Amino acid sequence: MKIFKNLCLVTGFAFTLFSCKKTDLSSATSVVSEKKTTLSSIGRLLIPSNTFQEVDAQLLEKCLTKLNISKINKDTYVQPFPIKGISIVLSNGKRIEPDMEGNLYLSGDDFKHMNAFQVYYKDIRMSSKNFIYLKEEHTLIFETTIQDYLSKRVGTTEETNCHSGEKNKGTQTSGVRKTMGRCMDYNGYLSDGGNYPVSDWRSSRNFIGSDCDIAMARGYCWSEHIVRGGCYKTHNGRSCSYLIGHSDDYHQHTFWDRS
Repeated sequence: MKIFKNLCLVTGFAFTLFSCKKTDLSSATSVVSEKKTTLSSIGRLLIPSNTFQEVDAQLLEKCLTKLNISKINKDTYVQPFPIKGISIVLSNGKRIEPDMEGNLYLSGDDFKHMNAFQVYYKDIRMSSKNFIYLKEEHTLIFETTIQDYLSKRVGTTEETNCHSGEKNKGTQTSGVRKTMGRCMDYNGYLSDGGNYPVSDWRSSRNFIGSDCDIAMARGYCWSEHIVRGGCYKTHNGRSCSYLIGHSDDYHQHTFWDRS
């Protein structure tokens, strides 16, 4: 009888201990599995309509479709591109870092503190005025113009212009294979091969479908031009062309069907 009582006591203690551990485990699991929602981040490259002023209408339609460019009003086209790898600091001081794939996940409480935020890319603070937060959609939109992108803006004053080191600036270079001394942002689908200054509207047209544009559409090179001053510095001497598997020499995109 005594042995039976002792056995009951031991069994009861073990059951109590197991129940406590189960409760603790359940509590810990609930903390780990706190529901979080993706904060979508999208880039928008704004392109003035005069960029396409001398382009055949049928060819333009093919190009816009291929590059997912749409017209938002009579003066402006827009090309979306993915944004990965940014981190944000909420109004309560909490910093949200991206996951391994560059995505941001926020809890319901985090979203309450998106009334004011700071945006960082590789520990460099970006200007929040370039970002629009859509509360209902849980989406952060980054906007830049094609002119700012081509001029490789750094902050608000300093600028680096990849065109400045090009000996053949403003001349026809499409028939020449030459070592690239700058970003390959003028060999696009609509390009005449001319490497024009940023102030010339043809530089925007030649950019559309270029190596730099394709790289941007794949999530590369968007921020480097805004906060870093160029791809070479942030890609360890490698170009946009290298990142998308294209030649570092000047080349035309001959696979494009112009018929």
